[in-house]
Amino acid sequence: MRTAEGPSLLVDYDVVTRQQDSDAFRAYFRDRRVGGTRGMGDSFAQGSEEGTLVLQLIDARTRELAFRASATNVIEETGDQRRLEDAIQGMLANLPEAAKT
Repeated sequence: MRTAEGPSLLVDYDVVTRQQDSDAFRAYFRDRRVGGTRGMGDSFAQGSEEGTLVLQLIDARTRELAFRASATNVIEETGDQRRLEDAIQGMLANLPEAAKT
């Protein structure tokens, strides 16, 4: 939303990736839970790359954090735009009603 003085909300985001080694069944099942689709053998042999998207909304006038959300998922070579869109929708679903107007 923009007022006569300028924008009322600033958007900031960050993406962090990290390599996860799968050395136990627990790690394999965790990868599956956050979106990995590779088989158990590939997961143990290669590990996985995990990405976290962090979204922050900042009050432009006070510079205070108004909202923050994050989503983490396994990154795969094929990429899946729908998974990214679902993650963003999930983060924005928690946006307070006052900020949606």
